[in-house]
Amino acid sequence: MRYDVVILGSGESGVGTALLAAKNRYSVFVSEQGTIDNETKKLFDQLEIEYEEGGHTEKVFQTKEVVKSPGIPPSASIIKELENRDIPVISDIEFGFRFAGGKIIAVTGTDGKTTTSSLIYHIFKQSGYDVALSGNIGKSFCRQLYERDAQWHVVEVSSFQLRYVKRFRPHIAILLNIAKDHLDWHPSMEDYIQSKFNITKNQTIDDHFVFNANDQIIIKWMKKLTINAKKHPFFPNKRPMRYRDPITGRMMEIDQQAENIAHPASTMAAAITARIANIPEDQIKGAMRTFKRPPHRLEPVAEIKGVVFINDSKATNVNSAWYALETVPKPIVWIAGGVDKGNDYSPLIPLVEEKVKAIVCLAKDCTPIKRAFEGIVPVYHVTSMEGAVRRAFDLSSEGTTVLLSPACASFDLFNNYAERGEAFRKAVMELKETVEQEGE
Repeated sequence: MRYDVVILGSGESGVGTALLAAKNRYSVFVSEQGTIDNETKKLFDQLEIEYEEGGHTEKVFQTKEVVKSPGIPPSASIIKELENRDIPVISDIEFGFRFAGGKIIAVTGTDGKTTTSSLIYHIFKQSGYDVALSGNIGKSFCRQLYERDAQWHVVEVSSFQLRYVKRFRPHIAILLNIAKDHLDWHPSMEDYIQSKFNITKNQTIDDHFVFNANDQIIIKWMKKLTINAKKHPFFPNKRPMRYRDPITGRMMEIDQQAENIAHPASTMAAAITARIANIPEDQIKGAMRTFKRPPHRLEPVAEIKGVVFINDSKATNVNSAWYALETVPKPIVWIAGGVDKGNDYSPLIPLVEEKVKAIVCLAKDCTPIKRAFEGIVPVYHVTSMEGAVRRAFDLSSEGTTVLLSPACASFDLFNNYAERGEAFRKAVMELKETVEQEGE
């Protein structure tokens, strides 16, 4: 049998793509290198979606096209073989784009994507718009489209997905920043940057590109690329926070009450996007005042004997950790570490020298963290979250901030950043209970 589409991977994006494809009468085959959970198997059986697990067989090549999981790198042997056989490989956002009736707001960048996407969704929702939120933030774009279309789709997209787009065209594309990241997946920094800029490649003069004009990599690459969309720069490093209104052309100022709700880049990008959609300024300001940060992003957890614990587990790269260290008050005991992705920690050294009194490295292998910071501040190695929280507390005094902002992926000790963040919360609350009972 020849399938209309083969889907590699049975995670959130793979299942969502399978459901959307079946809904649109595609013949579908799902191939999973690992195992497929029982609930997903039942769902596939109900919808008569064929599948295999425990490896990829020759059936994978019996198709017109393949939709790959974002986690499968270009270097994977299955991807190389598909390319050798001239079978098109696309991402789930490319597949979903075919079925989206509403306008797409796509958000990408090295960090800040989740906060920005959530803030834009909140502003649109509070303003009465028919809007849906999807992408890497939780529900996949394809699953959202399977459940319902919307007039506006806010979609958080990664370089992994953008590398495999052909016609994907957001009405509003947002590029927050670019820093060294994911070089364990991308073959080069150039490939990573080009993948990010793929967010603009199909845009026309009727579309909009919102970008960080303080980011030197973005500005450098814009000089050598043709971008047809209307360009809307923002300057998050300047104070007061102002942006040019895309409708009136006049300078607008971000409400001071809203300045601390998110990273300045997120706040400014969201405000410009809302104005492009013609949301009044007073509604934007009102919605910003009621916005709550997404979980695991500079999230206050508890205060124990004057020591404040902050959960920033979503900071999986150096750029995100820099923002966290720059934002929270000193002195800091910094819980860092995990799976190092070829990180360059040198941009963090001035902040560590100024604000950090000790580093607790939570990882199986702490060699990269120790190499970067030993001799600057004390570095302690632990392999459990409970141990990390306890050691950080013991190193703290009243007025200290204990900051979990790993700058690394979580996959050595946890399944993902969310599990790591939940473990931090749990360990902090258990410590709080212990300290209160013992009267320490």
